[in-house]
Amino acid sequence: MIFEIKIKEKSFFNKHDGLKTKVLKNIDIKINSNEFICIVGPSGCGKTTLMNMIGGLIETEDNVIQSKDKKKLTNEKFGYVFQTSRLLPWLTVKENVELVCDSKSNQFKNNVEPLLESFGLKEFLKFYPKAISGGMRRKVALARALVNNPRVILMDEPFVS
Repeated sequence: MIFEIKIKEKSFFNKHDGLKTKVLKNIDIKINSNEFICIVGPSGCGKTTLMNMIGGLIETEDNVIQSKDKKKLTNEKFGYVFQTSRLLPWLTVKENVELVCDSKSNQFKNNVEPLLESFGLKEFLKFYPKAISGGMRRKVALARALVNNPRVILMDEPFVS
């Protein structure tokens, strides 16, 4: 897959002070299959906004984010690793990973335990997030991003801890 990202401008409107803040401007990127791309910049420069636009979590408006065949990326498989682990505290380690499994197929649910075992978490499948370390929570978040065998993995400061 190749994707193309062309963003003329992305702004956010602050309803409290009425000001519009430009977050991204003049972005033009082409990403090839099997390519590892790292976006580096200071805090607040729009890295997370860009990732969320690529993944469809933020509206792209009239900006272009599409795959090689000129389709929007809405049908692509994405895996996400966010800045924080975002584990649900009432679900176990295993259940947090199963939560994102493709409901149409048990194939991915069957991958959960072996995947967690490969991350060194076999003994912690039934533990809740508060009972494991921060580093272990990051591993669970990474496993959750990988479990559905995504075509694209979006990672926002995945190794911060």
